[in-house]
Amino acid sequence: METAKSYGAKNSRIIFRYMLTRLITVLIPQLVILVPSSVFLEATLGFFNIKMPYPTWGTMIYQATMRKGLFYTPYWMLQPIALLLLTGLGFTLFGSALERILNPRLKNE
Repeated sequence: METAKSYGAKNSRIIFRYMLTRLITVLIPQLVILVPSSVFLEATLGFFNIKMPYPTWGTMIYQATMRKGLFYTPYWMLQPIALLLLTGLGFTLFGSALERILNPRLKNE
C-alpha cells in the first residue's frame, strides 16, 4: 500500500485493489462460520416460545416438549435437534475448509 501511495494511486484504488482483496479471504470464511450461531439463536428463541409467523426447529422442539414428546414419542424432538446439529456442523466444516483454501497464512501449516 505504501508503494501505491508513493506512485500516486487514489485512495479508492488502494482500498479496492489492495485492501479489499486481502480482507475478502478472511471475511468470507468467518461469515460462513457465524451462520450456525445465528441458526442456534433462532432455534433458542423458538424454543422459548417467542412467537414467529413461520415454523422453525425451535418451535418444533417446544411443541414436542409441551406435548410430552420427551417420554412418549422422542423422535418428535430428536429429528429437529439432529437437523440443528447437522446444520451447525456442516456450516462449520464448510467455513473451516474455506479458511484453509482462501487464507494464505494457513497453507504452510
